[in-house]
Amino acid sequence: MKIILVEDNESLNRLVSFSLEKAGHEVHGFMMASELIENYQSLKPDLLLLDFSLPDMNGRELVEVLQEMKYDAPFVIVTGHSDIKLAVELMKMGALDFVVKDESFQEVLPAVVERVNKHIIIQKDNEKYQKQLVESEKLYRNTVNQIPDPILYYYKGEPFYINQAFERILGYDMESLRAEKWKRLKAKTHFKKIDIWFENASENEVYPVFEMQLKTSQGKLIYVLVKAVKTKFNDKDANMILFSDITEKRQFEARLMKSIIDTEEKERIRFARDLHDELGPILSGIKLYVDLQKRNNPNPQNDDELCQKITDLIDSAVSISRNLSGDLIPGVLLDFGVKKAIAGFVEQMSHPVSTEINFESNLDIRLEQNVEITLFRVVKELVNNSLKHSECNSIDVQLLYSENGIVRLFYEDDGKGFDFDDTLQNAKRTGLGLSNITNRLNMIQATCNIETSPGNGFALSASIDTQNG
Repeated sequence: MKIILVEDNESLNRLVSFSLEKAGHEVHGFMMASELIENYQSLKPDLLLLDFSLPDMNGRELVEVLQEMKYDAPFVIVTGHSDIKLAVELMKMGALDFVVKDESFQEVLPAVVERVNKHIIIQKDNEKYQKQLVESEKLYRNTVNQIPDPILYYYKGEPFYINQAFERILGYDMESLRAEKWKRLKAKTHFKKIDIWFENASENEVYPVFEMQLKTSQGKLIYVLVKAVKTKFNDKDANMILFSDITEKRQFEARLMKSIIDTEEKERIRFARDLHDELGPILSGIKLYVDLQKRNNPNPQNDDELCQKITDLIDSAVSISRNLSGDLIPGVLLDFGVKKAIAGFVEQMSHPVSTEINFESNLDIRLEQNVEITLFRVVKELVNNSLKHSECNSIDVQLLYSENGIVRLFYEDDGKGFDFDDTLQNAKRTGLGLSNITNRLNMIQATCNIETSPGNGFALSASIDTQNG
């Protein structure tokens, strides 16, 4: 360790220097405070040993000058018995220790210096560690901020860091998140399940990736894939949530699905009309000619049986074509609209089952054809699912229209319910059921909310703005 000793007693200066050099230190001894100030920059000492009483200034004055010049080497005060109170004051100004000049002074000083040296080494190591930690955190923050997807860190329910993409895409800063908005945002997500998982997860373990909708601070709905990782931040446990914006992907899929369904519905309508308008009359005409032949034949005993069989087959063909046409696209839907079509379907389904099905609607206008077809298909699939799987006693369907052009569909059954997340994931893999319903509603830009859990029935609400369609 490099030490500057300032002691105006020349012999004592030499003795102390010799003692410290013998202990392995590099010592530069001066008689005056001004010599210390003059040589400080060139020597860059690790420790100062300052005699409190010097010819050109006292210890307090010297310390004040050093601090003013930002010479920040640690220092120890060497003082006589009469100056102990002043030495204590200098301790408050930053002195690491003080040594009294008595008969054991030369023996005590090396031990004090050694103790101070250890303190300095520990302090430098801590400063080095803190600097590395700051640099590491700075590098980590810069890296996180370069990631284009929103990232949020929180621990025990409290957010403490977000990257720039989080602010840019979702529109929330840390101040707004801490002002209750985080709780509202969290309440609409799967974060409660993530928090439970976090308690028993190991470091760097990843929660199963899931998809959800988030509302930005501007009220815009976006689709995101959510990935949660148990990690560390500033050496503390933390939950890192990565949101990958897949809105454009979902919008493309919605447009593709709309195109497919539109094409499918057009073909259904064309095929239904062909069956109803073309095949039906042909079959009816054939039956007419068979009846005519039967009446004109004077002795048709053998032909009667044949004609009857032909007639029966034609009747069956006409019935089948009519049923196929109705299944593909109900004529009442095309002619009278979705309200009449749903009412007819509900009446048809109510007779053979014990489940009570109720339908209410104040809709007295026609909607766009794709909206009407979608609403009818959704209600039909919901009712079929409830009757098939839910073991419900009653089903309630409401289709309501408000003056501002909003159409709202409410559907509820009192069945056994199900785990929504698991069922939705299965539906996405199979492409059927619940996924089909949500895809159809997304196609007409409907906002949809589903509430269900095991033992608590099923409820769906959807809202369509027909004026912005």
